[in-house]
Amino acid sequence: MSDTILSSRFAIVKGMTNMRHKKEVLSIVKRLVNNYSEYHSKSGNYILPIEKIDEIDLWKFASLIMKLDDDRAMEATGPDNPCYSNKLLPALTKLLSHPIEHDAQRDFIDSWREGVGEYFKPLLEELIEEYLQEYNSDRGLRGEGYYESLSNFI
Repeated sequence: MSDTILSSRFAIVKGMTNMRHKKEVLSIVKRLVNNYSEYHSKSGNYILPIEKIDEIDLWKFASLIMKLDDDRAMEATGPDNPCYSNKLLPALTKLLSHPIEHDAQRDFIDSWREGVGEYFKPLLEELIEEYLQEYNSDRGLRGEGYYESLSNFI
């Protein structure tokens, strides 16, 4: 995995220069690859279909990145997130309009977890792809790690 922790496409502005932060992020990525990757005989490599990763792991990853980078946290919870206008904002306004309704509270929590998780999924996929190259290489495989969607196997 590169020294920059994140590819230029997902460069995090703040926080990632701290070595401890880099290790925290790498630790999550390594654990996910170790727990969820599977050998794909067609490619001769280990792959990790993102659909195999438990949502709780995605949310923990999102939480860590948000703690490390204020800019990324603001993007994930604001209009830069594609889910903002159709998921996040409606759930927030519903909760504010009906603050004691349990359904509104539950909808708010679910919508925000899903919306923020979706926002960080491409970043997690990129980091998994980078680490899979090393993971495969360490096992004597071609080292061409890649992320695949389950839909590509159907």
